Amino acid sequence: MGGTVNPAAKAQRSAVPGGREHRRHRRYQISIPVAIQSPEKPQEAVQTATRDISAKGIYFTLSPGIELGAELEFQLSLPPQMCQGKHVRVHCRGRVVRRDPHAGTKGIGVAAVIDEYEFIQED
Repeated sequence: MGGTVNPAAKAQRSAVPGGREHRRHRRYQISIPVAIQSPEKPQEAVQTATRDISAKGIYFTLSPGIELGAELEFQLSLPPQMCQGKHVRVHCRGRVVRRDPHAGTKGIGVAAVIDEYEFIQED
């Protein structure tokens, strides 16, 4: 699996008045395929794509049924330009921390914190 990195794109930042940045990890604006599932229903994976990702968070679009605080498992493959020229598969566990409505679409934007992850190098 591959993705598209836009190095010229500015990362969206959550700032308080005065312009102070609160994120601790660099955010990459990249669209890569991701399979998302509930730990209780691992057979029901949903395919979507990331909007951005960092070491501790991920943002993607999903159907509106997911609740704030819901636990998730997800798998994705990071492209070589992010991983010293190698494809790296990542299995993550996390939880939903924000839901954003998307005007004109049936999906919602979902921000999730990554609580645990395991990198698996692909050949």
